[in-house]
Amino acid sequence: MARIDVILPDDLEQEFRAEVARVLGMRRGNLKMAVEEAIREWIKSRRQGRGEIAKKTLEHGKRGHAEHRPRAPPRTQSRGYQARDENKRAC
Repeated sequence: MARIDVILPDDLEQEFRAEVARVLGMRRGNLKMAVEEAIREWIKSRRQGRGEIAKKTLEHGKRGHAEHRPRAPPRTQSRGYQARDENKRAC
């Protein structure tokens, strides 16, 4: 077994303990069980999120590059330099 020490905001800790007590009761081990469940659910949701991103990436790749918007030509000068150059030409 591993140990993780975590510092939580007081309100979050109180809310979590109250919810655990409401759902599971104030028995030994219930807080640990709820923390384990919360961590497992967090990991599961992150993995599912990555799966969704991977699916979208694969779908995007299958469509090919023809559907991509054309890129704007690269700027050679910033707008500030363009304005100064135009002022010089006007003089």
